[in-house]
Amino acid sequence: MAVNPKDYRNDRLSQEKRIIICKEILAKILGKREKALDKQVIKLAHRAYEVGMPEGFHLTCTSDKESWFKQVRRIEVKDSNGTDLIDYVFPVNKCIPHYMLRGSSNYLRVYKDDLDKNTWQAVLKYHKSQMAFAKEKQELKSEIQVILNSIQTVRRLIEAWPEITAHYDFPKNDSVAAGVPMVLPTKVNELIKQARKG
Repeated sequence: MAVNPKDYRNDRLSQEKRIIICKEILAKILGKREKALDKQVIKLAHRAYEVGMPEGFHLTCTSDKESWFKQVRRIEVKDSNGTDLIDYVFPVNKCIPHYMLRGSSNYLRVYKDDLDKNTWQAVLKYHKSQMAFAKEKQELKSEIQVILNSIQTVRRLIEAWPEITAHYDFPKNDSVAAGVPMVLPTKVNELIKQARKG
């Protein structure tokens, strides 16, 4: 006698599943913008390193001159108030002259005066975009969490928010009759549609 598989729709919506669903929805809505910002910070970190080094230093940064430099992986670009505008970890070691280390730090710290005007303006523009993005992501995450935390089972989630099946891959099973969509996800659904178009 065949045993019917357990109906996943009666599963409780565990905290782990809520976190996974939230991450996937955020990735669908904000993924492209986040990747673009990541590319931008990588480019700016490398630029800040190149511009911040003394002229000709890269030619002298060799293993036979280890007493002249220190290898670091991290770079910080700060404003005059000490606020981090960029905090980036290079995938490989970079070397800097010992005298450029500030205090006992094990990373390169760069300020406005270390950079040319164009690089500094690009850093400020990136920081402003990154802060706005982080705020938007946190607000959206909070909205999604309100929705997910108000529901106890997968079945109820699909009934209350039918569109969720288009945003998150639940196991394939018999369809659940959709109830009246919740008011809260409407904004989230619209943002996902816009992200797909853009």
